[in-house]
Amino acid sequence: MGQPSPIEPKPRDFSMENLPESPFTKSTLGSSSSSTSQKNPIDLGALTLNQLVLLIYDASLREDVMHNLYKVYDTFNF
Repeated sequence: MGQPSPIEPKPRDFSMENLPESPFTKSTLGSSSSSTSQKNPIDLGALTLNQLVLLIYDASLREDVMHNLYKVYDTFNF
């Protein structure tokens, strides 16, 4: 019983250092200023899941990405 299973999964490394560099820049999402008239919303539907995760992991873009995700979420009536 105390023996570990012979098929142990390898521990997954979720550290930020192993993420590829984001292909997006601040200009992709628009300025991070508080003026919404200057922002160019990104088409989140055109992104792959991996691209979306990269955007969320990027601390300089996270606020804009989450704001856009909330806007998309609010358009659906759950």
